[in-house]
Amino acid sequence: MELWNLLNKQTDRIKREVSYNDKTFILSMEDDMDKLMDVLCRKFNVDKPEDCKPFEIHHDDIRISVERISQSMGDVEGLFIKEQINSIYSHFYKVDTKYKDIKTNLLYSINLTKSIFFINYSFLDENEAEKKAFIEQTFASVLNEMQGIMLIRGEEEDGFYCQSPDEKRCMELILSDKGNSTLLNYVPFEKFELSSENKEISDEQITRRERTRNLMLGRYIYVPADYPVIEGETKAKCRSAEEIAERAVALMIVSAYSEYRIREDADYEEAYNFASQIIKKYDADKMFSPKERKYLSNQDPTREELIAHTWQYESIYVMEWALGLLAGAENEALPKALSENKKEDLYNVSVEDKKDVSPVAQNTKGTSNNALAKNWNMASSESGVDKLDFPDHVCDIALTINLLKQCGSISEIVKKADLKSNKELLDECDLISCLEWSCADTTSRELPAPSGMINKVVVERYKALNWLIGAGDREEWDEIGEYI
Repeated sequence: MELWNLLNKQTDRIKREVSYNDKTFILSMEDDMDKLMDVLCRKFNVDKPEDCKPFEIHHDDIRISVERISQSMGDVEGLFIKEQINSIYSHFYKVDTKYKDIKTNLLYSINLTKSIFFINYSFLDENEAEKKAFIEQTFASVLNEMQGIMLIRGEEEDGFYCQSPDEKRCMELILSDKGNSTLLNYVPFEKFELSSENKEISDEQITRRERTRNLMLGRYIYVPADYPVIEGETKAKCRSAEEIAERAVALMIVSAYSEYRIREDADYEEAYNFASQIIKKYDADKMFSPKERKYLSNQDPTREELIAHTWQYESIYVMEWALGLLAGAENEALPKALSENKKEDLYNVSVEDKKDVSPVAQNTKGTSNNALAKNWNMASSESGVDKLDFPDHVCDIALTINLLKQCGSISEIVKKADLKSNKELLDECDLISCLEWSCADTTSRELPAPSGMINKVVVERYKALNWLIGAGDREEWDEIGEYI
């Protein structure tokens, strides 16, 4: 097959007069060849060969020769590995499969390769299938120790395999070049090695990142083991309840104004008069950022600008979570009409479905935000949402608006608030920072966002949470970066 020819150059040393010979390859994320050789020599009970010589394993009539190459061996070897990995990555990138997330994570595994093992084997032509399975399964049994995956040639398809979590199965097909898999989920087996020995990273930050990684691994979402952590509690400059309440109201006004112009096909004067009523209610003139003020004064924004601002409902949702308004609110705040899925918004703005108004068009069925809380290992309270759920759906927009609307002033919002602790804010910010990396990286590779995440929901949460913890020396709202 085309893929198999990519690595054939390095596998022609053994030529014996036997009836059957074949080859396989192990791609490892580990660059320490001594460590890798220790694993193999211990498994096969052989002495470690000197220098870079191949080592041979004999078992009855089975003969195995193993050659290896790693980036640490030098520039030439590093370039060779890079060329091979680029070719293999390109081959599997083109694979059409229903296992989208498995494919994405396999591509990460391929890209993380630092060492390659070339395994040639031969045996007499009897019990061929049994002997071949013995060889493959023996190497598969050390894949986790080697931080590796194994490329095996089949009669009809080539595929990558990993060590199986099921001891009875030994190995699992991650993905073949025909798009098949024996797994429901897969994520690269990469060791987490951040340490507080680096004085710039505290035990608190490491514990927080371990929490983040565990949550992401539970969803089979990859993030680099060395991805930078966010600041710790001692350096964080989290926002006050009053600051958060004012920001939430400003976002609500801008979002509702944008939605009104789209839904009602309203001109500037009509829409601004609508927004002015809310501004007056909260005395919100001074709450807008410079970009928001400019936007509200623009009489002819593009439809794309209007739609982009309606996505800020997701930021409002995060602000309300930070204020503790969501806990116990889902049943209290939602009027009966909305709980029965009447399509009417709380400021009397029609919410009839329109295909190009993404957040509200996806939200008119009144889907509960609690649906995936248990899967995300973030149990919500029985009466409402006390944790941010997984960002694979839009927030409940009607509820989000009503939670603020039922408070007549900023002081009333602050009085009702039960502000999240700095630790809770930092925990969620570290998590969303890693999820944002995942969405941004897959987008740059033209791959789907992992685990069904909605990029725009992640963007808004990322911005909101970074603002909440005072990232970048308490950057103002307009200055918080967006990367997707």
